[in-house]
Amino acid sequence: AGINGRGLPIAVVTDDIDGNTRNTRSPDIGADEFAVSGVDAGIAIISPTRPALAGANTVRVRILNTRTTAITSVSLTYTTATVSVAETFTGLNIAPGNSQVVSFTTPYTLSATSAANFTVNIIQVNGAADEDASNNTAVIVNLRGALNGAYSVGTGLDFATLDAALLALDQAGVAGPVQFNIAAGTTYTSQLALKPFAGASATNTVTLQAATGNRNDVIFRPASAPTSTLKYIIRFDPNAAYYVLNNLSILPPTSLPTSNMYGIELRSNVNNITIKNALINLCGSASTPGTTVREISVQPATTYVENITVQ
Repeated sequence: AGINGRGLPIAVVTDDIDGNTRNTRSPDIGADEFAVSGVDAGIAIISPTRPALAGANTVRVRILNTRTTAITSVSLTYTTATVSVAETFTGLNIAPGNSQVVSFTTPYTLSATSAANFTVNIIQVNGAADEDASNNTAVIVNLRGALNGAYSVGTGLDFATLDAALLALDQAGVAGPVQFNIAAGTTYTSQLALKPFAGASATNTVTLQAATGNRNDVIFRPASAPTSTLKYIIRFDPNAAYYVLNNLSILPPTSLPTSNMYGIELRSNVNNITIKNALINLCGSASTPGTTVREISVQPATTYVENITVQ
C-alpha cells in the first residue's frame, strides 16, 4: 500500500507492463498499476497557493481515492498557528482512482505582511478514520499574500526592516507595482542582494526608495569593507529584473578600501533595472577611487545585461 498512488504521472506513459491504463493523476510506483482494497483518501491543496492575492481566499483541495471503496464523505480541517476551520463534505461519489475538488465554506484571509504555515488535514473518510494516514496532510510553508502597493519600512511600520520586506517579496512575489518606502534615518550596514521575484513585469516593478524623497535619508554603507569574492554593496542576483532604486545613497565603509568594491553589481541576465536620483560615492574623501572600485559593475565581465537605466 505504501507505493499505491504515490507515483508522478508522465504524459507519455499511459499504460503499465500489463497494458492496464495508468492513473493520470497519481499512478502507482513501479511497472504495475494495481488496486488495494479498503478506504483511503489523499489530499492536495488547489488554493490558495503562490502567488495568491492578499485578503480572503477560497480554500480548495483535491481529494483522491487511492483504494477500492467509493468515497462518499470526508471531514477536513485547515489550520495555521492562529486559525482552525473544520468542515464535513457529504454527497460525494469519488470512484477508485478518481478525484474531486471540494471548497471550504469559510475563506482563509492571507496577509502580505506576515507569513503562516498553512495545513490541510483529512480527519475522517466515509464517517470513520482513514485506513492510511500517511497521505492525509498537505502543507504550504510560509504562505502569504502577494505584495501590491506601498509599504512602509522601519520600526513599528509595515515591515520592521528591509530584510523583512525582501523576505516577503521572495516568499510571495507581487500582484501589482510595489513600493518599499524606507524610513528616514536608516543606514543599512550589510551587503544587500536583490533576487528575481514572482510576478515581475514592466508594470509590476519593485521600488526601493527613501520615504521622504531625500536620498541622504537612506544610506547603504557596509560596516566593513567588502571581500575580494563579495565585492558589492548592492547586488542584483542573476535574472533579477524590474527593480527601481530611487533616492538612495550608496557610500563606502568608514575605512575606505583601496580595491575590490562595487557600489552596484549586476550579475548575469539582469534586466530592466532603473537607478534614479541616487548618490553613489565610493571615493570617500579621496580624490580618486582605488583599483577595482567602481560605482556600477557588470560581473563577470563577459556576462549579458540589458535595459539598465541610470537617471
